[in-house]
Amino acid sequence: NPSVVANGVAALSEIAETSGRDVMKISASVLQKLLAALNECTEWGQVFILDSLAKYVPGDAREAEGIIERVTPRLQHANSAVVMSAVKV
Repeated sequence: NPSVVANGVAALSEIAETSGRDVMKISASVLQKLLAALNECTEWGQVFILDSLAKYVPGDAREAEGIIERVTPRLQHANSAVVMSAVKV
């Protein structure tokens, strides 16, 4: 469920912010699940997912291109927060 994924990412982001340490490690499989949830969650869920994706370091150029292809449509979103988070990625 995309909203559950977005809320989980939001909770982990809040925990990381208050604790001062990174509690969410994104692997390649988690990355694909986050990108899949990105299309179907609310715009504020997209902001949290995009902010977490901005911290991910791709393994190679092909993986980076795949991420950019999935994130690029967010640059035309009506919500400016989504656009700004997409720019971070």
